[in-house]
Amino acid sequence: MDRTYFTKFKDADLRQQLKNYGFTVMICFVIAVVLWLQEGNSFSDKLTFSLLIGFCVHSISILLLARFGVERIVIVCFVSIPVGVLLGLSLGGLANGIPLSGIVEDPSDTLVSMAIAFIASYVFMSYYILTDTREKLRQEEMRSLQNEKAMIETQLRLLQSQIEPHFLFNTLSHVVSLMSVDTPRAEEMLRALTQFLRATLKRSRDESSHLSDEVKLLEDYLSILKIRMGDRLEYGIDVQVDADRIKLPALLIQPLVENAIVHGLDPKEAGGKVQVTFSRDEMDLVVTVSDTGDGLGDEPAVGQGIGIGNVKERLSILYGPEVSFELTDSVPHGLTVTIRIPFKEVEK
Repeated sequence: MDRTYFTKFKDADLRQQLKNYGFTVMICFVIAVVLWLQEGNSFSDKLTFSLLIGFCVHSISILLLARFGVERIVIVCFVSIPVGVLLGLSLGGLANGIPLSGIVEDPSDTLVSMAIAFIASYVFMSYYILTDTREKLRQEEMRSLQNEKAMIETQLRLLQSQIEPHFLFNTLSHVVSLMSVDTPRAEEMLRALTQFLRATLKRSRDESSHLSDEVKLLEDYLSILKIRMGDRLEYGIDVQVDADRIKLPALLIQPLVENAIVHGLDPKEAGGKVQVTFSRDEMDLVVTVSDTGDGLGDEPAVGQGIGIGNVKERLSILYGPEVSFELTDSVPHGLTVTIRIPFKEVEK
């Protein structure tokens, strides 16, 4: 007998096993009542024999099923029923002071017991197969969901790991570019960046954060860029919803703001303005990031960078087809990114 037999039996669901035995007790009780009504005599004796036979057949069936599996249930039935009936009759005889020879002296009684046991076992086996199949389907569904969840979490971590160095290195490059031009401003920007990273780096590694945290992150980020760009950068953040009741993926909006500044405003000598708005439109949370740069124009790469691509993929993984992501040219010029997420997905 190999070790898998013991593993199957040891890992069996105890609650389900108790439920199965309860089902057997119910069948045995019904059989005892039927026999008592037909033959009379002592009900307790008939219940004792019925329960012992039922428990013996059941227990042998469980052991054989654990060993051979449901696929060989016919063999299990033809082995467990006669063996279980004889064992149950023997134990019943011992319990009632009747020798085995006295119990089996009339073969017809033994055959009747086996026939009843076969019918009862058929009912039980059908029930067992049904519950076993249902449990296997449930476990398979759970494994599938767990695998899918693990895959999604892995994808999100990979995407998150792309954001952090991209954001950090871009900001540090701004500090480096100022060192040779305006050392005091570079030092001020570096101090602001240090404080910003100390306050937000841990939070940025979380899977999600409150909208109020994301707004604070955007304010800190834009204030750092304001040191470098000076009057060339104007910005506004308009929150028209309850920011403390909304949760968004961490660092979701910052890459869009960074994209607007790097590709839209920074290349222009006069700079420009970036505006971030959080509002509600019927059943959706609407997030817009607009700038006064040159817009998409003839450069589709503006909308294909790491930041925007990363945001689109994260939204798709988290919310599926219910989320909307649009890139449009602003009027009179510039680019607007619009995200729509069902409120039921973000409101906590």
